[in-house]
Amino acid sequence: ARALSLHSNNEPLLDKRLPDFAAFAREMLPNARLKMFTNGTVLTLPLFRTLMPHFDRIFINNYNDAAAMHPNIQEIRDFCGTPEGERLLRGKSLVIQLRDPGVVLSSRGGNAPNRSRPTRPVSVPCWYPFKQFIIRPDGKVSL
Repeated sequence: ARALSLHSNNEPLLDKRLPDFAAFAREMLPNARLKMFTNGTVLTLPLFRTLMPHFDRIFINNYNDAAAMHPNIQEIRDFCGTPEGERLLRGKSLVIQLRDPGVVLSSRGGNAPNRSRPTRPVSVPCWYPFKQFIIRPDGKVSL
């Protein structure tokens, strides 16, 4: 599959260049599937409206102890139910997940700060090098 994700392990929207990166990626890769994961804390409705034309899918992981949607994310969700929002999302998707901030989904090779290190070696290979190739915003490639 031809896909490009404009995120890695940290919040992509902290880089103010992301809208420009997304526009450039869409222009250069018109047939690729572009996606992004964000925690949504700095995602505003105007920024969402700027980004969505370039992406095929945006995932918002709404971290909240009370399983409540943050007001800015609720505003985006409400907008998506309007005729204008439905037009913006046509053929695309927005996925909003309510997430518990304490849940550990991966140990990141034993480096997750809220998960203990494995007590014995893992006997299965790591498939990430075959699934993803991370280029950081400074142009360096992650291991």
